[in-house]
Amino acid sequence: MTDHGGAASGRYALATVVGFVTLAMLVATGATERFDQAAVTAATDVTRAYPWLRDALIVVEEVTRPIWLYAVATAICIVAAWRLGMRRRAAAAWLTMMVVWGTAALLKLVVGRERPSVVDAVWEHDGLSFPSGHATNSAAMATAVLILLAPVLAVGLRRGLVVAAVLFVAVVALHRVFLGVHYPSDVVAGVVFGCGLVFALSRLWPAGGDSAAEDSAAEDRAYPGAGSSVRVEPTRDDRPGSVGENEGATR
Repeated sequence: MTDHGGAASGRYALATVVGFVTLAMLVATGATERFDQAAVTAATDVTRAYPWLRDALIVVEEVTRPIWLYAVATAICIVAAWRLGMRRRAAAAWLTMMVVWGTAALLKLVVGRERPSVVDAVWEHDGLSFPSGHATNSAAMATAVLILLAPVLAVGLRRGLVVAAVLFVAVVALHRVFLGVHYPSDVVAGVVFGCGLVFALSRLWPAGGDSAAEDSAAEDRAYPGAGSSVRVEPTRDDRPGSVGENEGATR
């Protein structure tokens, strides 16, 4: 870790804390209450009107539970560690995601916000509301995996995965509101906290593998042949003086 990386991490962490605390204060003072309740009411009215939408949202609810998200993320970290030679970087990414998961659960207890109260609820959910665990952990998982694999991804693939990650997090965040189990401020706070904390801590991750040899191995796996060089031995005719010698031999 460099001094520059530590300073950048501190700035990103501060920005995350400021953004999250600001949202938490707005929620605690009731500043978002009218908008939050109106948004949940409107969203659940839409869900109620389309039974297929409710069924689809319930599927999203189940497959994006943090336990399943982090099972996938753990598998990706294992592959990155053993196939791409990024053992320390993959371990740091995994630890960062676990920190976000645990911290978000603690923050729910600190804020203590109740879930939305919806007449004729489309889906029941226990527990507290702020921040949204689904939104927090989906944002953290997507951000951590992208940053972990960024050094070995081609530019075009990297951009495509960023777009896919943004859409994934947006779907997860919106489905919480349309099911009526979270307010918009819950999911916004979750995305800010999940992305922000991962991005801040990622500035402290190792740049590549455990050694220069592993860094080179990771690069070779990502871009086969890019780092290799072939030494071509000069032939007899290419050596200095060979032309003159050959001419002398034929005279």
